[in-house]
Amino acid sequence: MDREQRQRIADSICEEWDNSHGMLESDTLYERLIKDWDHELHRDALLAFLDELEEHNLISQIRYLGKRRIHAVDPDLCEEPLNY
Repeated sequence: MDREQRQRIADSICEEWDNSHGMLESDTLYERLIKDWDHELHRDALLAFLDELEEHNLISQIRYLGKRRIHAVDPDLCEEPLNY
């Protein structure tokens, strides 16, 4: 996944987070990305990227049944471009 794709996912997380009431499902995010993107995105790639964001303390998530539930988003994710 290239830098632009990663930033688009981060931006989508921030947009969806505003309407999520504190819980954002990876399936909801994936469906939005598939709808908005003009290329294929593999679910495993999305989940791997969510794990990276968690490693960098930009999100907190719960893993369940091969899915993720984001329950916290660091404001830095939404205010600054990804820098890694």
